[in-house]
Amino acid sequence: MRGRGRGGHNQARGGRGSGNNRDTPRTSTRNWERAPAGPVPATSGSKASSIGNRGIKDDDRAGLQWLPSVSRSSGLEPNGDARSSGLEPNGDALRSFETQREYWEFITEKILNLEIPGRYIPKSPSERQEKESNTMILLRMYPNFLTTPAPHPLTTPGKLREGFVATDRRDSFAIQVVEKSTYLSILYNSPINIASSFAYLLDVYAVKPEIAKTPNLNKTVIGLLQFLQSLVDEFPSQRVSHRLIVGSDERCLPHNSAEWWFASDLSSALRRNNWWALEKLTSPKAVDERLKKAPWATPTSGPIEPDLETEAVFSKLPSRALAHLLEQLRTKVRNSAWPVLRSAYREVVKAPWLERSLLLPNEGIVEFMRVAVEKSEAVAKDTATDVWILRRPAVRV
Repeated sequence: MRGRGRGGHNQARGGRGSGNNRDTPRTSTRNWERAPAGPVPATSGSKASSIGNRGIKDDDRAGLQWLPSVSRSSGLEPNGDARSSGLEPNGDALRSFETQREYWEFITEKILNLEIPGRYIPKSPSERQEKESNTMILLRMYPNFLTTPAPHPLTTPGKLREGFVATDRRDSFAIQVVEKSTYLSILYNSPINIASSFAYLLDVYAVKPEIAKTPNLNKTVIGLLQFLQSLVDEFPSQRVSHRLIVGSDERCLPHNSAEWWFASDLSSALRRNNWWALEKLTSPKAVDERLKKAPWATPTSGPIEPDLETEAVFSKLPSRALAHLLEQLRTKVRNSAWPVLRSAYREVVKAPWLERSLLLPNEGIVEFMRVAVEKSEAVAKDTATDVWILRRPAVRV
């Protein structure tokens, strides 16, 4: 006579009864990697969440986040017609230019929620970083259905691999989208998106030189940002960045442009370890004086009409990306100069020369030295007069 207890009969069906399967993971035949079929159900907490973050509306394009990318095995027929891989429903949806534009509008809403003050208030820095990372995942998929060819599956991570579709779209709309994604990738510290965006834009600028006459395209902006990103990535070396300013290829940094002169002076100061010159060159005031034309010129702050919010947010991205990279470069130089100062001086006093040598803003030396004392790199000798005794860095054998 069989009972209904938790015996071997129930375990055979995958139950969690006591037995040899106690420590084994549960199995399921459902594919959790795949988006659910049909429309995305609305959550009961959507209204509550919209109240908590005023200004974020229920997104009527929410279903786009489940839109499948075109598979790597997808391609074009010999006659030019698109063919689906047959692995996913709507697998060729992102080949449609109309769908691409709609998908960009969907991503734009995500960006505005992050960038417009008051729309989204994160509970912690980590939550903000998570939102930025999620936006980068969408952007990482988007630029790559504009490019070709598809990369090797083992060398391209995440959505980049899934979203690579060879539509070879290189019109003004596509280029402007990737330019904006480049600025955001820099601000959100997304190396994968930075590399793929630069690669796409530089290739388009080379293949289609006629786009130089197209308005709203920022070739010299991208050229300067690529130079600065190279400086930051390879610091203290300048092997790659130096080629960008001395080479004969002037696609992005013409030798008569303000951006080229700025990059050249910056490179020269770095080669000479001229910290004072670097501090002056990278100060916000000096940058504003040298890069006066759009899109570097920051629009005057003030109330913004709701229908102009998108334009206002995106118009500030180039100057914000520039400031972000310059601050990263200043940090690199500061970390390089600090051991030299510790080796050269027994004690230092708060003075303008020290602030300039460490590329610190006004009054920034006090906070910097406080951290140095905590790290046992310095000792406060006289707090009243801001005098510190420096400890020599350990000699590496």
